[in-house]
Amino acid sequence: MRILTLTFIVLVLGTVVSKAQQQAQYSMYMMNNYTLNPAVGGTENYTDLKASFRTQWVGLDGAPTDFYVSGHTSIGKTVYDDKEIKPLPFHGVGGYIYNDKTGPTTKIGAYGSYAYHLPVTNTITASFGAFLGFQQYRVDADQLIFHDDQLGVNENAADGLQTKFLPDANIGTWIYHENWYAGASLFQVLNNGLDFEDIANAVEDGKLNNHFFATAGYRVPLNDDFTLVPSFVIKSVSAAPVQIDFNAKLRYKQLAWFGTSYRNKDAFIFIAGVTLMDVWDVGYSYDLTTSNIKSVSSGSHEVLIGYRLVKDNTVHPTSQFW
Repeated sequence: MRILTLTFIVLVLGTVVSKAQQQAQYSMYMMNNYTLNPAVGGTENYTDLKASFRTQWVGLDGAPTDFYVSGHTSIGKTVYDDKEIKPLPFHGVGGYIYNDKTGPTTKIGAYGSYAYHLPVTNTITASFGAFLGFQQYRVDADQLIFHDDQLGVNENAADGLQTKFLPDANIGTWIYHENWYAGASLFQVLNNGLDFEDIANAVEDGKLNNHFFATAGYRVPLNDDFTLVPSFVIKSVSAAPVQIDFNAKLRYKQLAWFGTSYRNKDAFIFIAGVTLMDVWDVGYSYDLTTSNIKSVSSGSHEVLIGYRLVKDNTVHPTSQFW
């Protein structure tokens, strides 16, 4: 009987091509909802630039590492001091690139985005957006080793590097007010097939499954200095358990914040961050794993750095949602 000696192979190949979660998992999305929903593009009153690095399940050989850079801005947006004036519709554009590596697999993606923002009332706006781009999957078959119990030998699953290049599209909608937001998005809309050949018949008839995300948050002023922001995210993909994140963040003015999250069947998450000189955002999260992986992992770490590129002589560009 042939058995994979790499303990993470089920995670690696299963999440790449089977009916399981295939999108990278981040804990700092609360600082960048744009990565979950293209309709967020253009919501801020500044050009929002972000970069993040995540190392997941530290201590597990071949565990995921993820990196992304994103940016979005508005076009034609007018900000009125008088809330009795209903704003005009405007546009949001942006881009998002990432690199995810898990054991012998690497996934690279690049997207451009467009969003249309339509004011519903003087203080509530709805937006509709899309990411269009591609994903490139690579599997280094030389790193996949099988063990034959009967012969007592190891052998490679296959030789060489296999690459698949696929177009991709994600869509979303977002509705927001200065004190709350809610949104839903669908990723991997095209549902493309993803098949790798000759990897010891380990992968057959795979595809990129639809991923659904729903989120909402509310700003609760506690006093002149502190604001509480509870929020949640629901993640769903076919043939995998629904995952829900419950989040709570306490912010001190526009200077610093800390909070916690609970991701069911996965982890407790601790997050913190600061805003420097009104334009730099720095955040850190630590995932304390609660699943069975905790026996071989010390947790997950993520760092995010953001820059608010000021527009229209705005002196203090405050964040719309976070």
